Amino acid sequence: MNLLASRLVADGNGLAVVPKGGVPLKLPPHLASAHAAHAGKDVTLGLRPEHLTNAWTDADRGALAPVVLKVEIAEPLGADTLIFSRIGDQEIICRTTPEAAAATGKTMTLQANMNHMHLFDAESGVAL
Repeated sequence: MNLLASRLVADGNGLAVVPKGGVPLKLPPHLASAHAAHAGKDVTLGLRPEHLTNAWTDADRGALAPVVLKVEIAEPLGADTLIFSRIGDQEIICRTTPEAAAATGKTMTLQANMNHMHLFDAESGVAL
């Protein structure tokens, strides 16, 4: 799981998680209301590589947050390609389909499926 130092912030009439050195990733309304008490706090965002991808379904559409990144390493594995990149100075791993045509040095926009994100208290590590 990618674990990113982040902050939970008010975003209009909802919430977003802002990874250190990254852009806000908007939470779907049901998660925003569930985590409203933690707004303004430092958190650790947990996001698995398969939930930071180019492959999603129509059911996911309302929970997707765009993430622009530069590919540092692309590792083709047949049915999947692992992408190693960074958000700010934090390393992340993404899992895409071969159709994404990931290549070292390429800038790509992937989608973070925020329905599958996990938040942890930055100090204690307790799941929120």
